Amino acid sequence: QSLTEDCVVYAVGIGLFPEFDVILAERYGCEVHSFDPSPTGRGAIDKLIASGSMPPNLHYHDLGISDFDGNLTLYAPLTGVMFTRECTGRNVDPTTNKTCADSAVTFPVKTIDTVMKELGHTHLSMLKIDTEGGEDRVVLEWSSSGVLAKVDAVCAEFHYYSTFGYAAK
Repeated sequence: QSLTEDCVVYAVGIGLFPEFDVILAERYGCEVHSFDPSPTGRGAIDKLIASGSMPPNLHYHDLGISDFDGNLTLYAPLTGVMFTRECTGRNVDPTTNKTCADSAVTFPVKTIDTVMKELGHTHLSMLKIDTEGGEDRVVLEWSSSGVLAKVDAVCAEFHYYSTFGYAAK
């Protein structure tokens, strides 16, 4: 199904690259809601705003999307900048046997269903998720809550090292 000017997109996880969200807002005229409270996501949005490149129909929410409403702690990686939900199975420091740095951030999270109700949306044209390790839980919640029946398309990047404990190679 094609995106039309009345499309509504939820983009869960910005990371370093908000370009996907920007393109959907500028090229297709979608109302885009971006969710990423991590320092990385917030920094990417701050750069867009500072450069004057933030489209007026791109709305940033300093909120995480999860499989529950409440608070969630994310852990800083030993290397790189992407915060993760769990410290299992990747980038193990051989001298300390640690997989994450000692720093962590805690922030509010909500389910997509809760956010849709709060924003007054009953249907989404697209739902994108890339949350560096929380995708499996969130997508299972979308399925069990019936959210997927309200969405035309889902774009997802899964990181299987999370719940399943697989090490990235």
